[in-house]
Amino acid sequence: MAAVRLGVPDQADVEKLATDVQEWLATNGVDDLLWGVSIEIEVAPILEVAD
Repeated sequence: MAAVRLGVPDQADVEKLATDVQEWLATNGVDDLLWGVSIEIEVAPILEVAD
């Protein structure tokens, strides 16, 4: 399981950010994503149930 929370500055153009992120993801992040944001990532292991 993983969860990501993205914080965007108040003055940011959220639509422009969304467009830039989509383009960045489409190119597998080969170029830098030039946005100042805060990111909180939570990752938890997935445990398999024993039979």
